[in-house]
Amino acid sequence: MPDALINFLAKIRSIYSIPFRSLESILKIFSGIMGLNAIHYTNIFRRIRNMKVMNTENNSENIECAIDSTGFKITIRGDYLGNKWKRDRKGWAKLHVIVDINEIRVLTFSITDEHVQDSREALNLVNRIREKISKLYGDKAYDSRSIYNALCGKAIIPVRKNYSTLSRGSPYRARIAREIRRTSESEWKNNNNYGKR
Repeated sequence: MPDALINFLAKIRSIYSIPFRSLESILKIFSGIMGLNAIHYTNIFRRIRNMKVMNTENNSENIECAIDSTGFKITIRGDYLGNKWKRDRKGWAKLHVIVDINEIRVLTFSITDEHVQDSREALNLVNRIREKISKLYGDKAYDSRSIYNALCGKAIIPVRKNYSTLSRGSPYRARIAREIRRTSESEWKNNNNYGKR
C-alpha cells in the first residue's frame, strides 16, 4: 500500500473525523479501482501512527505571525455522566500555536493543560522564533508586558479593557494604550491591519 494513499486517508480522518473502520471501507473502494490488496483497519491505524511528519521549517526572516490557543476534551464521557455519578472533572488539553499568516503554516506549537495561562505559554513560543518575527498578531489574552518587551514593538495585540496608559515596565504596551486612547480600538485595528489575524 503506497504511503501517498495512507497520507490521503490520514488527511481525510483529520478533516472529517472518520473512524478507522470507515477508512478501511474507503480503501477497499480505491483498492478495487487501482488493483491493490486492501489492508485491515488496524494496519491503517499503525501506518498512520508511524508516518513521518514532514519538516516544513523555513529559515526565512520577517514573518508575520498570529498566535492563538484552543482546548480539546481529553475524554469522550459527557457532562451528564460526570454529574450523575459525581465524578471529578477531567479537564482538557490546550493547544498553543504560532502560525505564519502569509503561507498558512505552523511555526511552533505546544500542548499544555487548562491551567497554563495563554500569555505565559506564548512567551515560551515567542522565545523559540523571536528573531524570525516581524509582526505578531494576537487577541487580548496575550496582553502581557513580557510579550511586548520580548518582541520590542512587533506585537500587534490590543490591550485589555482596564488598561493604563502608564509604562509600568513596558513602554511598547504603553504606546499602544495611548494610541488606542487617542483614537479608538477599531481605528487602531484598522491602522495596524489587525484583521489579518
